Amino acid sequence: MAGSALVLFTVVAIVLAGSSEPAEIRGASVSNDGRRLDVEYVAPDETCGGEPRIRAEETSSVVTITVEIHRPFEFGTRTCLLRGRLMSAGVDLANPLGDRTVIDGSTTRPVPLTEDHD
Repeated sequence: MAGSALVLFTVVAIVLAGSSEPAEIRGASVSNDGRRLDVEYVAPDETCGGEPRIRAEETSSVVTITVEIHRPFEFGTRTCLLRGRLMSAGVDLANPLGDRTVIDGSTTRPVPLTEDHD
């Protein structure tokens, strides 16, 4: 009996935590010093809700960028339009980008880069 209560509690906790889904990354611009990437991604319509979460994982040859849209759990139903909007968010790197490749963490494809001219 105690084991089934633990399983039920775990399932309820996971459901109440909400969900995340990857966002499509369209490209990124690199700051002049190479320490920041401004990432363009497709976010769901405002009617869908959700907060973007962006992270960078760095190695000596690759920077992997992942953008996820986190949606908190909600009771009831909501109408969500299936159209996207182009958004951007910045992520700071521990080391300058240099000649490292930038990869989309959800698709493992290279991310097109442009230089920031500010």
